[in-house]
Amino acid sequence: VKGGLGAVGDGAGGVESIGFTMPEMDFFGAKAKGEKVVFIVHFGPATMSQGSNRDDPDRPRIEYNNPFTRMTALTIRNRLTDLINGLPEYTLFNVSAYYAGQTAALSPQIMLATPENKQKVMDWMGEANPLEGDYDHALDNGYGNEVDVAKRSWPTRVDELPYYSVKWAYPYEVPDAIIKKYVPDAPGGFTHWGRGVAWAILEQKPDTIFILTTNYIDGWSVSKNESKKTGIPEAPDQPQKMSAALQKMCLAEYGPDKKQWPTINVVVLARAGQDAQGANRVLGSEFGPIVSRFKGDGSVIDDITKYMNDMEIELFRKNRAEYGGQVGN
Repeated sequence: VKGGLGAVGDGAGGVESIGFTMPEMDFFGAKAKGEKVVFIVHFGPATMSQGSNRDDPDRPRIEYNNPFTRMTALTIRNRLTDLINGLPEYTLFNVSAYYAGQTAALSPQIMLATPENKQKVMDWMGEANPLEGDYDHALDNGYGNEVDVAKRSWPTRVDELPYYSVKWAYPYEVPDAIIKKYVPDAPGGFTHWGRGVAWAILEQKPDTIFILTTNYIDGWSVSKNESKKTGIPEAPDQPQKMSAALQKMCLAEYGPDKKQWPTINVVVLARAGQDAQGANRVLGSEFGPIVSRFKGDGSVIDDITKYMNDMEIELFRKNRAEYGGQVGN
C-alpha cells in the first residue's frame, strides 16, 4: 500500500483536499486507489478444495478438502490481513465474506483503519477456514439458522458461529424492493459476489470495491440442476444486464457524476488443479463489462504459491508431502 502526505488539494473534499494522497492498493495483482475501500472475498469451498474426475462424466466427481488444498484459503486470509494492516489510518474500509447464498459483513459501517479496527479484522477472521478439522467451508450449513433470520433484518449481529467460521457476522440479504427495482427479471436476484457488491453500494458507499472470486454467477443464471429442481428453464449469466443494474444503483446512490462512483476491481482465482484459461475467460468475457464500465482493474491468480511468504511455502510443502497424493485427475 502506498500513500501519505501530499500536496494540499483544492478543497473539493476527501483526503487529497487536506494534504494526503489516496492510498494505492494491490490486491493479488488488481490495483486501485481509494480512501473508502470494501473487500468482498469468497470464503466458500472453491477456495479450499480440489476436485478429481472433472473431465470424465462416467466417473463420480470427488472433492478433496484437506490441509494441503486449504492452503489457498489461508493465503487469501493472510494477504487480506497484510493489505488492511498497511492501510493509512485515514482510510475507511470494510470486509464481507461471501458464498453463493451468504454474505457476512465484518461491520455494519465502514471503519477508519485504526490499529483497533485492523485488530478487529484479525479477530473476526480468526481461524476461518482453518487447515485442520472436519468441515466443508466457513459459510456452510453449520453457519446457522439464526443467520437466516438475521439477514432479513440488517444490521443484526450473530455470534457463537462454528469454530471454522468467522467469529461473528452481520448477515446481509438484498431487500425484495431493491431486487424488484434493479433486477426484476433475474430469478436469483442479487447472488454470490453480486450480493456483496449491492451491500457495498447501498450500505457502505465506498469509492473502491475489490472482489475475489473463482467464477462469475449472477441472478439470471439457471443451471441444469436448478432447472430440474425449480422448473425454471436453463439460462446463461447476463453480465451486460448486471452491469446496467449496478449503474442504475450507483446513479441512485452516488448521483449522476460518474467520477463519484466506485471502481470495481476483480481478482479471479483459478481453482487448484486447473489452468488459468478458464479464470482468464471469467475475468475477460464475464466480468469484463463490469470492470470496464466501473473503470476498475482485474487480475488472475494462476498459482497461489506466488503470493505465499516463506513460512507459508514451507507449510505448503509439508502438507503437499502428506496430503498431496490424495488429489489427482
